[in-house]
Amino acid sequence: MAMQSGDSKGLLARLRKDEAGNTLAIVAASIIPLLGLIGGGVDMSRAYLSKSRLQQACDAGALAGRRAMSDGDWDEEAQDTARNFFDTNFEAGSYGTSDLVRNFTEDDNTVTGTASLTVPTTVMQIFGNEAINIAVTCTAEMKIPNTDVMFVLDTTGSMASTNSGDTVSRIEALRNAVESFYTSLEAAKGANTRVRYGFVPYSVNVNVGSLLQRDWMVDDAFYQTREASFTGNYSTITGSWTYISGSYTSSTSNNQSSCPADTMTYSDNISVSTSTGDDGAVTTTTVTTRTTNGNDNSCTSSKGKYKVTTVKYTNYVSQKTDKTVPKYTWQYKWDSYDVSGLKGSNEDGTMAGGTITANVDDMVDYQPQPLTITWNGCIEERGTVRTTNYTSIPDSDLLYDLNIDLVPDADDDDTRWKPALPGLVFGRSVYKSGNNLYGSWGSPTSEVTSDTNYYSPSGPCPTAARRLAEIDTLSTLTEYLDSLVPTGNTYHDIGMLWGARLLSPDGIFGADNVSAPNGGSITRHLIFMTDGATEPSTSVYTPYGLETVDRRRTSASSAPSTTDLTNVVNTRLAYLCAAVKNKNITIWVVAFGTTLTSNLSSCASTGKAYQANNAAQLNDAFEEIAAQISQLRLTD
Repeated sequence: MAMQSGDSKGLLARLRKDEAGNTLAIVAASIIPLLGLIGGGVDMSRAYLSKSRLQQACDAGALAGRRAMSDGDWDEEAQDTARNFFDTNFEAGSYGTSDLVRNFTEDDNTVTGTASLTVPTTVMQIFGNEAINIAVTCTAEMKIPNTDVMFVLDTTGSMASTNSGDTVSRIEALRNAVESFYTSLEAAKGANTRVRYGFVPYSVNVNVGSLLQRDWMVDDAFYQTREASFTGNYSTITGSWTYISGSYTSSTSNNQSSCPADTMTYSDNISVSTSTGDDGAVTTTTVTTRTTNGNDNSCTSSKGKYKVTTVKYTNYVSQKTDKTVPKYTWQYKWDSYDVSGLKGSNEDGTMAGGTITANVDDMVDYQPQPLTITWNGCIEERGTVRTTNYTSIPDSDLLYDLNIDLVPDADDDDTRWKPALPGLVFGRSVYKSGNNLYGSWGSPTSEVTSDTNYYSPSGPCPTAARRLAEIDTLSTLTEYLDSLVPTGNTYHDIGMLWGARLLSPDGIFGADNVSAPNGGSITRHLIFMTDGATEPSTSVYTPYGLETVDRRRTSASSAPSTTDLTNVVNTRLAYLCAAVKNKNITIWVVAFGTTLTSNLSSCASTGKAYQANNAAQLNDAFEEIAAQISQLRLTD
């Protein structure tokens, strides 16, 4: 039935007035736009998440690949590392994606990565958009500024041992790790960038003497030593006859009827001389020169016959020397020696080294014997104070030894160093039996008189330290590292002190350290590696003398115990670590095969302490430090 015109107008009018009808029309009209809006949001969210994770994986791969270029080569190992890190961070097929492609390349020490994939759509397929293609790029480079690196390396006796599971000793593992560090840093260095390396091997002491100017060392130094003392008595020493000139012959005849009389005669020429020592003791020397002529016969008889042996002398001259010598004993005391001869005359003003001779060797016939002592380069520290609280020192000007930057005053020996000479140093009344020491050490100013040869302590001296300098070849570095020899006990403070002195831009080497030739700024790093906690000894010769007698940094009233010395070393280490960090120097601490103790971790700059239990972990720690120093980073 045909709809009439009036009916049509009535229906439209009714729909216009019916609100339910309006809503139905609006909803029907908006379904398609809503599907596009909601579906697009879902698909785009998944695409954004996929792109974000893809970028993260690309960045991780580029960083890992660049870091793996330890020798500067983009080799297969470095490429595998980049791909493996990418795959770990983004697994193919994640979030329903497909067609994953990733690639890493290298140019001029910069690693560039690209990655792409396809994200399938769901709702958006209704509108003909079946997939979203995503591509990302990433770049990683090392950009190193002018850099000074000071290695403070524990070379104590325990470094000769081997950690569980390792096949090389600790000292060999250290050599390998430092070489790896050097290779990584050199690979990151730009053409105009200066990178310098310095070394302070330490144990009981540090070997820095050859780096010091002559004016920084004293001319006369006091040591806990011994001196021969005249007893007031004398001893006669009879010499033996020695041939001077002339001749003699010997002959034998048998079956002689008689034994001939001797015809041998001699005449003596006696010369007597005396000498008087500074102590008033007189040495008398008697030289007898004898001239012999004639026959000296000796006979043996048998059955009334004689066998005659005749020695015939013809102007035969012989000589012997007899002495009446003063008897000496040892006086053990604090005494001064002239050490200026060790300064030499190097053109650059540094200490030349050499030997001194002192009459401290064991006596022969009550006479002191000369001992030639070679200075090996280790030092005794300058003036200090006895305290356990280095934050409140009554007279801080006296704390010369812990002052990193103080330049010695030629007119004040307390501000200067002196050579460590173990051969001169002796305990008071201590003797050694087997591996044990017995007796009394004595006090700083006490004196003991005795004929006994008391204990002379060892003074282990490590390999000579090296000032900051560029190292052109790995072989040069290897040669130096091969010279490191494990010896002695662990005194962390002396290593940190001299590492700071050699690195500081303000101290005795400041003129060389304050600026770089290219005018750029310098970042400074001190890498402190140890394989053990503080381990002092009461019976070794240290930068503070024979500490059980000298007591320069412990109570003067009694000999320090091992615990006393441990506390002193640890407290001083903490003081020095704070002072170094206050100079804007980054301290990296690596505990190798030992616990990362609180005093070691607090010594390090924030986040710069590592513990390595084996050679591989030590190498990883040094690689990580090199990467951070090199400022490994992502670039646009």
